[in-house]
Amino acid sequence: MKFKSYHLLVIASAYLATSFHAAYAGIKRSTLSFDTATKISARCQEYAQEAGHNVAIAIYDNSGILLSFDKMGTASPATGEVARWKGYSAAIYQVSTAETARWSAASAPKIATVKGGVPIFTKLGDPLGAIGVSGASPEFDEKCGVIA
Repeated sequence: MKFKSYHLLVIASAYLATSFHAAYAGIKRSTLSFDTATKISARCQEYAQEAGHNVAIAIYDNSGILLSFDKMGTASPATGEVARWKGYSAAIYQVSTAETARWSAASAPKIATVKGGVPIFTKLGDPLGAIGVSGASPEFDEKCGVIA
């Protein structure tokens, strides 16, 4: 009897997943393209270079998928990890890491609590993804992300 119940549960789950996918497939979502991510990263690198900083830049889509990663000059590997941490946090929580730092929720999964992670939205306010910047002061990192 347990075996049949298990199979019914699997079949029901598959049906619900298929139904959900079919319903969801009709919804058009704005997405961040690779080309746009590359342009955002280039602008941030230009701004950092003008200020004399070597930063790492990570850009994610709104699902938390890494689209672009760049590490300038002498930026350390740790700097790259921090940029990815900030960018991922801003992408999945859809708020800046300056804001998540104020939440007093440092133990929340994948949450960054240092400035430098900035979400990216359409003009209508739909989330596209986020940029994470690290390598200078947290204030500069955040400004670099906003300017880009």
